Amino acid sequence: MLILTYLTMCLYGTFLYYQGFYFSASESNTLAFCAVVKDQDMTEWIDYHRSIGVSKFYIFDNNSTKPLIRGLKEFIGSELVEYRTLSRKTCPTERLRGNAQLCAYHECLVSYGKKHKYMGFLDIDEFVVIKNKDVSIFNVLERYQGFGGLVLNWMMFGSSGHIHRPEGGVLRNYNKCTTNQHVKTKC
Repeated sequence: MLILTYLTMCLYGTFLYYQGFYFSASESNTLAFCAVVKDQDMTEWIDYHRSIGVSKFYIFDNNSTKPLIRGLKEFIGSELVEYRTLSRKTCPTERLRGNAQLCAYHECLVSYGKKHKYMGFLDIDEFVVIKNKDVSIFNVLERYQGFGGLVLNWMMFGSSGHIHRPEGGVLRNYNKCTTNQHVKTKC
């Protein structure tokens, strides 16, 4: 098993949790993403990651004011997205119940992990960017299967000079960042 991650791992019971990628022995050569979301539009994030090779999204709604399912109907209808409301009651340990994100990651990995060769665990404000357009995300992931883990640099984007949120999405409008060697962790 290889985990491609930009976060430090945390051990909870018998499961390893990572913010990043999980590699399984699945026969399916597919990549899925799991995300916990509250009151956010996911259209740009889903469209972008689908364009680089993600074939399934598992979205866990963490008590949004208006259920996110309304904005996901088209994606759900095409079976690109599986939508679930987050319930901490289904978490196997008290320790996981205290962290909604880890609870959802646990449920996603246990319920769907074997269906995909790769599974990414990202926030919806995080975009996997492959600078070399001649290389697919699968090329990148397969290069590291012999390793126990891989860390990706975390880039922090600021306001990019905007005082108010502009129309046109995150990728188009927020493109100024600082160079850093930071690896993000939430554990």
